[in-house]
Amino acid sequence: MSAVSEKTLALIGAGMRGTEFRAILPLFPELRLAAVVDPDPEAARRLAGPARAFASVGQLLDAALAPDLAIVCSPSGQHPASAMQLLTAGSDVLVEPPLAITAEEARRVAECGERMGRLAMTASRPMAQPLLYAVRRCVEEGAIGTLRHVEIELCAKREALRGWRADPELAGGGVLMELGPDALDSAEILLGPLRQIRMTAADRVQRGAVEDVAWIETLHEGERMSSIVLSWNESGPEPRVRCTGDAGEIEIGYDGAVLRRGGQRELLAPLPDRTRTTEAALARFLAERLEEEPISDGGAQTVEWLLAAARSLHERRWQIA
Repeated sequence: MSAVSEKTLALIGAGMRGTEFRAILPLFPELRLAAVVDPDPEAARRLAGPARAFASVGQLLDAALAPDLAIVCSPSGQHPASAMQLLTAGSDVLVEPPLAITAEEARRVAECGERMGRLAMTASRPMAQPLLYAVRRCVEEGAIGTLRHVEIELCAKREALRGWRADPELAGGGVLMELGPDALDSAEILLGPLRQIRMTAADRVQRGAVEDVAWIETLHEGERMSSIVLSWNESGPEPRVRCTGDAGEIEIGYDGAVLRRGGQRELLAPLPDRTRTTEAALARFLAERLEEEPISDGGAQTVEWLLAAARSLHERRWQIA
C-alpha cells in the first residue's frame, strides 16, 4: 500500500463502539490507525496498540496529528465538540448515532462540515445494510400485497443506573437516544420519509434517571405507520422487524428475513451479525467520501425527530420536526 493511498484514522472513544470499529479495521487495509482518544489512559493505550493514545481531541490536534478520518464513539453529549474540532482541522468524521443531543448542536455540526468542505455523517447501520433494502424491494414488488403496517423492535441489554448512558447530561436521554436513530432509519427505509411522530409511553423499569423502554409510532406518506419498541431490558437481534400486508408478511428476526405468504415460508436472506453491520457502516462512510456531492444531512434531521418524539410524550399529540 503506497503512502499516497493510505489514510490515517483516529478513534474517539475506547468503549464498546470504539472497540467494535477497532476490530474491523483489518478489513480496510487502506486505513491506518494513527491514534485513539479516551480520557481513560489505560483504555486508550489498550485499544491503540502501536498507535498513539491521547486523553482528548485537543491533545491529539496539539500534537499535529489531525487524521484524514475520525470515528467519534464518545458519549453522545460530547459528539458535537469533538466532531467540530476534527472537521475544523480538516478531518472527515463518522459519528456513532446520535449526531448530537440537541437540535442546535446537530445543525452546528452539519454546518461546520459544509463550511469546511468535510464530510460529517452518522454510522447508520440500517442505511448501510442491504437487508432492509431487499425487504423493501420485495414489498414494492407486491410480495405481501398492500403494505399495512411495520413493527420494529430494537433491544440491547444496558445498565440504566450507571455509566454515561445513565447520565442525561451526557446521553441526552435513555434508550430513545441510543436505539432511536437506527429504528427511525429502518422505518424510513421501509415506509419512506417521516411525516409525524409520537412517543406513546416510556418507562424506567430499572428506576434510573433515564427511560429504559419506549413505545413510538411514526406516520409516513399514504397514511402508512410503524410501531416501534425500544428496550434496554432484554437482548435481541438488530433489527427485529415485521412488515404486514394484506396478502402476507415479512419478518426479520433470528433466522433472517422470512417471507410468509399463503401458508408458505421462504428465507429471503440471513441476518448479518453486528460485525458485518459495523463494517457496512464504515464502508458506506468511505464510499461517501468519494462522492462529488456527499450527503447534505448526516444525521441532524434524525436528532430533530428524536426530540419531537420526546416532546410528544409530554404534549400528548403527534409532532413534526
